[in-house]
Amino acid sequence: KWIDPEGKEVSQDSRMYTEVQAEDVAISLFIKRLSDEDAGLYRCTAVYAGNMDLEASVSVSIFLGITWLDAPQEQFAKVDTDHKIRCKVQANPAANIDWLKESVVISSGDRYVIETDGLVIKSVRKADGGTYTCRARVPHTGELEERDIQLDVQEPPSCMIKPFDVE
Repeated sequence: KWIDPEGKEVSQDSRMYTEVQAEDVAISLFIKRLSDEDAGLYRCTAVYAGNMDLEASVSVSIFLGITWLDAPQEQFAKVDTDHKIRCKVQANPAANIDWLKESVVISSGDRYVIETDGLVIKSVRKADGGTYTCRARVPHTGELEERDIQLDVQEPPSCMIKPFDVE
């Protein structure tokens, strides 16, 4: 029989079940729609010749490909304010995030702050508009994904000629 990571016998339902392989004298474990909660150590136990306990185990790890959770491809910033370009990514193992603007790597400094869920631009200028690339890398698996985000910098209207009273 198969024992799950919580020490309970694997329940027989439509998502997780066991199947006896008579020709191989084995019992297989099947898990459909794998999720993070399924990770852990599964043990297969048996009794051989009526009196000898046998056990084997397998560790199940869950890998989740890079998924864009909150990274709209068109975003808007207002001149003279601090603005965060949103780029929230989920992956397991976790992804490292890099930023580029017009193919030039951005690093944290006076005007830019790289956060886990985006890039903060301090005191936005018109010149900050353009294409930013949020690059997610998972060194452990070698996975790499990029998302181009177009930042449109908006300037509120202002009066060119001050209004004045006329009679």
